[in-house]
Amino acid sequence: MFKQKILVLVGVALLLLAGVVVSNKLTTPGPVKKTYSKAPLTVVLDWELTAPFNLQIFYTTEQNEHFNEKKSVKKSVTPEDKHLEIVIPEEKIYKFRLDFGSNPGQLELKNVEIIADQYINFNDWESYVYRNIEKVKIHKKENTVTLISTHRDPYMSWIHPFVLYKNE
Repeated sequence: MFKQKILVLVGVALLLLAGVVVSNKLTTPGPVKKTYSKAPLTVVLDWELTAPFNLQIFYTTEQNEHFNEKKSVKKSVTPEDKHLEIVIPEEKIYKFRLDFGSNPGQLELKNVEIIADQYINFNDWESYVYRNIEKVKIHKKENTVTLISTHRDPYMSWIHPFVLYKNE
């Protein structure tokens, strides 16, 4: 009889514990997902620049495609341009590359994100390939990266596969 009471009490305790776990899963908010259903596909950059240069953003619309001049957007930027939103005239992209023109000097990237019907933050600075850049300094505490280059065609491109698309 005593063993039965203990088994009943243990069973009730387990049911109560399971209820608490399920209740917490239902009420604990998950990660925030940004959705921009009406926004065009947009690259957002927050940064500090020391010199003006011609920014060029290359992108691909096919998974195994190489970057080419036809699929790029150009914008002249100055040190006053601390926040940029550049629309990509496509419905879907698979890769992107940020080209910093000729002799961009020093720039500090604080934020790179792409907004579409989904949102991806590209601030994992170790997940880029950096080319023609003399110095890359990742500031882990601030989650920024400083780039210094006097080369003709410095750029950085994201190395992980992804796809972002705009549904109409």
